[in-house]
Amino acid sequence: MPPRIRTLGHYLRYRHPVVSIAAGVFLLVVTVILLTSYPNKWDLALLTGALGVMGLCVGIYLFRCVQRGAPETLNEALQKASSPADAARMIRQAMWGVSIVIGLWGALEAYELMRLELGWADRVPLWQPVGDIYAAFGFWPAVLLVPGLGLLAILSLARKLRTLKERQTERI
Repeated sequence: MPPRIRTLGHYLRYRHPVVSIAAGVFLLVVTVILLTSYPNKWDLALLTGALGVMGLCVGIYLFRCVQRGAPETLNEALQKASSPADAARMIRQAMWGVSIVIGLWGALEAYELMRLELGWADRVPLWQPVGDIYAAFGFWPAVLLVPGLGLLAILSLARKLRTLKERQTERI
């Protein structure tokens, strides 16, 4: 790859951090304007201030990740791992992370579906595929959709871990 394209690709990685930082600064400026010009709009100023601080924090975090050269995907991280033990550790950490996130997300979706099923709410916020499955097939298939997808992700990571261990021990 020519050096010019390589540097262009390097600078393109900075676009998300720069946009996040710019949005955070803009929202903080809007907060100051709201507080100085409209003293009765403190609730809107609080919201814009919180969003501005979050935008700044996310932008700074992304900027630091780009500067460190953090890998963008798990596959890149596994290729850059110094040893197979480090790669296996990363896969196990990803499995734990997926398990926790999918568990919490599945519990939230099950709670929302339960509210809808028992008549506690007329409308609930659902992920669109869960809502479609609920409308087409009923309660239990919709409740089991998110944990099923999580199980597929964990099985995929387990297969990757097994392949890594087989390559490490040179089994066929």
